[in-house]
Amino acid sequence: HYTGDPGASAERLALFFCANVNATTSSQYVVGLEGEVIRCIPDDEIAYGASGKNAGTIHIEVCYKNADGRFEEPSVKALNELVLYLMARYHIAAKDVVRHYDLTGKRCPAYYVDAARWQELHERITSKPAASAPAEKKLYRVQVGAFSSRANAEKVKAAGFGGLWWRDNFLPRASARGGVLTDI
Repeated sequence: HYTGDPGASAERLALFFCANVNATTSSQYVVGLEGEVIRCIPDDEIAYGASGKNAGTIHIEVCYKNADGRFEEPSVKALNELVLYLMARYHIAAKDVVRHYDLTGKRCPAYYVDAARWQELHERITSKPAASAPAEKKLYRVQVGAFSSRANAEKVKAAGFGGLWWRDNFLPRASARGGVLTDI
């Protein structure tokens, strides 16, 4: 998916999904402009991102800067890592990585409805990147939550993990950039 809102941040979109429990749209993941990845809904829960085609589907929203909907390079790199992770974890074949357009005919993601553009993006996000010089080791922060006890939520917050919702109150978090969700 693309957000339909040029320049919107991943955090803003994730907050929308979390704060609007009666919204008719949602997504498991949001990939941000700088390559940050936020999980909004667990993979095994239904997100509502493609009318009538939600069961058995993992939805990923991708933020972008320009009105044409072309994804930013850091977003594409993070999308590649996320898609490869999901393909490996759930044994998803590359041919089964599809657009919202493929499921419902909606022009989403708009820039990639064009067959040639989609083919290029699909190849990039479903293939391992070419080997390069060893990268600097990075650590990534994963947003976690859903606690029945505020004390437990505060412990996780104190350990440096993302913002937390507790009984309709958002506990702010420091902004974390970059990231791949890893199986911990």
